[in-house]
Amino acid sequence: DLVEADIYKGGVFLGCQFGSAAMYIWALGVLAAGQSSTMTGTYAGQFAMEGFLNLQWKKWQRVLFTRTIAILPTFFIAFYENIQDLSGMNDLLNCLMSLMLPFAVIPTITFTSN
Repeated sequence: DLVEADIYKGGVFLGCQFGSAAMYIWALGVLAAGQSSTMTGTYAGQFAMEGFLNLQWKKWQRVLFTRTIAILPTFFIAFYENIQDLSGMNDLLNCLMSLMLPFAVIPTITFTSN
């Protein structure tokens, strides 16, 4: 029998198999991974605005602008969709990001190594 698995069902499975503590540890791990990814993207946006685009804004303006751009679309999608749709969308986005990562990393390494 095939079982359809996603990030939401993974946490539920861990909770059922190993108790509620495992589900909370899973949730903290997912939260930490999301925060790490978000902060990496936010800092990359700030550095791009500061260096590559040569925009000279105050630091708080850059932080506010880049973090607003990063969080608003995510907030609106999470607010207006149900958890099952978000879980499937998260799986799709993880696959897409793994394919797109070399296109971001290679130019970054090239620009910073000179």
